Amino acid sequence: MVDAAGGQTTPVTARRGVAGRVYRHHMASKLELWNKAGRFLSAAVVVAFFLPFFGISCQGMDIVRFSGADMVGGCKPGGMIAEAEGEIGKMGGSSYGGEMPGVERKPLAMVAMGAAVLACGLAWAMRGKRQALLATFALALVGTGAMVGLYVTITGELTDMAKKPPGSGAASDDDGLAGGLEREASRELEKIDVDAGARFGFWLTSAGFIAILVITGLALRERPGAVAGAAPSSGGYPPPGYPPPGGPPPPA
Repeated sequence: MVDAAGGQTTPVTARRGVAGRVYRHHMASKLELWNKAGRFLSAAVVVAFFLPFFGISCQGMDIVRFSGADMVGGCKPGGMIAEAEGEIGKMGGSSYGGEMPGVERKPLAMVAMGAAVLACGLAWAMRGKRQALLATFALALVGTGAMVGLYVTITGELTDMAKKPPGSGAASDDDGLAGGLEREASRELEKIDVDAGARFGFWLTSAGFIAILVITGLALRERPGAVAGAAPSSGGYPPPGYPPPGGPPPPA
């Protein structure tokens, strides 16, 4: 096409085609991303539940650690204490006078893992359906809330456990030798670098839930027709910076 000054211009239909493709790509990107990668992301969140979630470490070495799956199934924790108990058990004894107890089952951990498993199932079995996308968004929201609740409750419990000296409660001045030993143990514990809190498995799981929440939330905002490659039916076309339909008037 030749403009009024005699120069060459890009055909209007070509410019409109480019604008439409750019617009459709922008609108469909999040939903397409979820349809392609959502199955693997949700599966990774489920796998992360078997990684260490919380623990107590002393001088950089984990004394006790347990995963999200441990809190769901009441399994035995890992760490130096568990390893020492296993070694003593091989020699015919036990440091606890019996088997090491399992981790206390936590309802919030059950809720979080259940949400992850259901979201993974929806991503694999109902890929591309808007109802499944909405349900996955709700499950990710529930899972994120459960992870926040776990962090608050478990870190508080572990911090109290790490600060508690050996023995049964605080000793009084009349406790004699036992009370003196307990007070001495308390003073020694204050000098030791004890860290109690979340571990990398917890943070990976939380990041996975948040990623699912963000991607599905943005995908739900897209119009369903934008994914099929059709131009938007109403509003918003053309995008800013692109020429309107019809092009410039022909030269006189």
